[in-house]
Amino acid sequence: MTVKERIKVVVEKSPGIRLSDLARKLGKQYQHVRQEVRDMANRGEVRLEKTDFYRVYPTEVQAKALLSSSEAAIKARIARFLEDHDWEVTVRFGKTPGADIMAKRGKQTWLIEVKGMPTRRQMFNNYFLAALGTILQRMRQPKAHYSIAFPDHPVFRRLWAELPQLAKNALHLSALFVGDRIEEVR
Repeated sequence: MTVKERIKVVVEKSPGIRLSDLARKLGKQYQHVRQEVRDMANRGEVRLEKTDFYRVYPTEVQAKALLSSSEAAIKARIARFLEDHDWEVTVRFGKTPGADIMAKRGKQTWLIEVKGMPTRRQMFNNYFLAALGTILQRMRQPKAHYSIAFPDHPVFRRLWAELPQLAKNALHLSALFVGDRIEEVR
């Protein structure tokens, strides 16, 4: 991966990162990273702003992609998907008690706990475990189907794959990965 590709990855995960922190994360000299970022900014690949420090942001296109991975955007995508498949859907936002998404179709009930894209790489595990813990606390209906949902990202897929199949089967738990399409994995 080139330095410019690595810069894009870090900036997408940490919008507004200080240029000095970016250089440190990449393990590169500040001057080298500053020159690369300036070249990228001139081509519209990133946005460089001077506030208290030089900070690097995704372009508007990149920012839209990040917003599409927010928890609210993931909930909206799943709700549309379920409604298109004849489910009656209730979506909860903020601190409203209950599952993030509750869907009903005939006698079937599907409860889904949703997490968006973390802002730092170190938070993936926390998001995964929080979703898992929350859905476990909601398991009060023996015949309901339960899922945890995340943006379709390799780290979330790896964490799901590492969860023992015995646990997934015993809990009747699946994961939904939301990207260009929505994929349910058991």
